[in-house]
Amino acid sequence: MTAPLPISGTDHTYTILNAAAVGTTLYIPIYAPGRVKLFQGVLGAALTTADETFTLAYAPPASTTYTNVTSGAFTIVTAASAAGNVGTTYVGPSSTAYVQDGGSFRITPSGGGGAAVPMVFNIVVGN
Repeated sequence: MTAPLPISGTDHTYTILNAAAVGTTLYIPIYAPGRVKLFQGVLGAALTTADETFTLAYAPPASTTYTNVTSGAFTIVTAASAAGNVGTTYVGPSSTAYVQDGGSFRITPSGGGGAAVPMVFNIVVGN
């Protein structure tokens, strides 16, 4: 993990509550352009069967073609998981980290560790 990037007053935070299940793909509209700085999630309960990796991707306005954000993934390990566990990745500057107003994010889980586990995600976008 790299050092945390400063979060400033001009950054925008997208907070997404996934009350259905960790294993559900989520889509989030983007309302402000900038660079993805942070992607994180917190578990609402322990994972049950396997580690779970969460990957952040971006599609520009009027597109449904998603590109993974470089360094935009984290894994939560089942054996050590519990409600309140946080997975975080700090996203460095790259061409895939810049997003436009009117585009969308996609959060894709993989691993099958929590079919009924709620989770909250944060995505920080700034200059």
